[in-house]
Amino acid sequence: MATRKPILLAVWVFLPLIFAHAQRFDWVKSYSGQEPTGKYWNYIVSSVTDSQGNLYVAGQFANGASVDGQDLLPFSPYGAQTENANACIMKITPQGDIVWRKILHANYGQPSQIYGLQLVGDTALFVNACFSLPKEGDEYLYFYDTLITKDNVDYLLYRDSLAFTGMLTAISTFDLDGNLIENYILHMAYKDSKGKLITLDRMTTNGFDSVYIYNQQFHPGVFHVDNQGNIYFGHLATDVLWLRCDTCAYQSQCYNLENGLIGEVVVMVNGRQRFFDVPHSHPSPYNYRLFKFSPHFNDMLACRYIFDESNSSWSYWDYDARELTTDNDNHVLLLCNISSDMGRLPLSGDTTLAVNLDNFTEGMVIKFDEELMPLSVTQLTIGSSEPGLSMTINRFNQCIVEPDSNAIIILGSIGRIPQDYGYPVFFGQESLDIQDNCAWFVRIDNQTGALQSYGYIPSSSQTTFLTQHSILKSIAQKNRIITQVGYKENIQTGDSTISIAPNRFGAGLYICDYDGNYIDFIDYGIDAPSVILSGSVSLHDSILYIMGGSRFDLTLAGTQLFPTGNSVAYIAKYVDTSFMTPYVYTGDTGGVRIPEFSIFNSQFSIYPNPTSSIVNIRLPEGETVSECYVISSTGVCNKERLTANTLNLSKYPSGIYYIQIIANSIIHKHKIIKL
Repeated sequence: MATRKPILLAVWVFLPLIFAHAQRFDWVKSYSGQEPTGKYWNYIVSSVTDSQGNLYVAGQFANGASVDGQDLLPFSPYGAQTENANACIMKITPQGDIVWRKILHANYGQPSQIYGLQLVGDTALFVNACFSLPKEGDEYLYFYDTLITKDNVDYLLYRDSLAFTGMLTAISTFDLDGNLIENYILHMAYKDSKGKLITLDRMTTNGFDSVYIYNQQFHPGVFHVDNQGNIYFGHLATDVLWLRCDTCAYQSQCYNLENGLIGEVVVMVNGRQRFFDVPHSHPSPYNYRLFKFSPHFNDMLACRYIFDESNSSWSYWDYDARELTTDNDNHVLLLCNISSDMGRLPLSGDTTLAVNLDNFTEGMVIKFDEELMPLSVTQLTIGSSEPGLSMTINRFNQCIVEPDSNAIIILGSIGRIPQDYGYPVFFGQESLDIQDNCAWFVRIDNQTGALQSYGYIPSSSQTTFLTQHSILKSIAQKNRIITQVGYKENIQTGDSTISIAPNRFGAGLYICDYDGNYIDFIDYGIDAPSVILSGSVSLHDSILYIMGGSRFDLTLAGTQLFPTGNSVAYIAKYVDTSFMTPYVYTGDTGGVRIPEFSIFNSQFSIYPNPTSSIVNIRLPEGETVSECYVISSTGVCNKERLTANTLNLSKYPSGIYYIQIIANSIIHKHKIIKL
């Protein structure tokens, strides 16, 4: 068995030198509708920016909400039920002006919600939304500002084979002026053993006089559009058919794919039968399903249930898909969480791969090829075999493909781990030196899955990534990770601490580098009994947009925001992004911030890496070494002498080190693994 080499995190000694600076916001906007307490609330779910710095945000709001004096709901609701949450897309200029807004609103059933935005080619804005169609005469739907009733529902889809109830999924495309260009509504349908579609008015031979379908729609899921225009969609597959039965105990009887009544699962697009080769044989109604469609939904390129098995006791709430994306090589990455303790669960298509479900909540990233065949699975594990000690919450919240290196950055949070009993946290075979109740990230090599670096946000009590509702939550680029976090009692910011009263929560924007070193923190001024906050951030050049929603008062740019219902949504433009400039701190610079130009300079290299002894140092032409330092992960700094641009590390123990070279007044720093 290979010896585990712990990856240690240098947090305290090599913190970047931070100069105090005033947090500078250009503008702050907020809205807070009169939603019923504890039912729906106001927040921003997703955001993107175009090449001009315009911001596109998607959010949820309650009736009565307005921004800059503009009512977000541009009409007076009517009907018996007017308290449902509404969904909104807004375009906002860098100056803070609202250019246009589009509304989803229904006066019945479930709330209309938008689950994500994606900008493709700086010309098309893709939107993933869900809603319910009108079923009764007094019900209606505002679908992106167009009134839909039961009588004119054909505006959205063809209904001759309509056989579903509940919420639908729409993938819509807008141009940047807010015009709806394309719209595709997805749902599932079933055929019986004779190939006949089961519809609402279907008469059966089992004595049922009417039929209704439960979960025959696409549950709200995750989506992505790659650089070729292919559309990916993932959702919880609950293939269950309920037949109304007056003589049954519950007035209905349930059928699934194993009962024999259902012979085939069909994908419907805009109410028409489109694709018939959806796999339908799995042991229970509950599984997770991935689709890959060609542009404009002309063809279904691939479809796969994720798991080879599933559990009949699972329900909708046991699954939580967080993100679906592709890397630079067109591999597909699905990030999700599952609440179960059923043990080893094989992946469909390659049963040698499996997820291990032995905790209260397990997070994972599954990597697929272009045909949706699984290639690998990544999890964080607790080194305990005792069920009473291993039960914890290990949640994966976001998966980011770093644009320059194609590295995969996973962000998550972990509940209490039994460190008092000596059980470590593992990523693969590597032991992570992180505390319990913390927010963490790992950065892994895309090809090998090897751990490159990791970090966590230190707090004496608890930190979590604020990702309850967000899809685009954090930023990872140019050696910077920017994310919204909540903390209990205090949070460590470099060599200082921000503290609030015991058992109180605060929140803010945390910035660190890829090695976990603290860079900056933007405090939101929250002091609350709990933090239920969503968050999204978008970066465009020197502009950082900060968005989210809070159930408690918060302060941005010296402006205190108050929930008028039970929550307040906020959108702010932050323009002091000096934390994006690469720099290092050395003890002999007199407190001067030095740009680390060579971080991205391919002419500087140290090799071989890893090494057992000798490393060679290549410098840009014309540079000569004046000083060389070997810095350990615990902060010990040793000055070394080079021999013909080679360095002997044989006297150093195994571990991670930084080689820092000063040549021609330019600082080069490189991380190296000593075997």
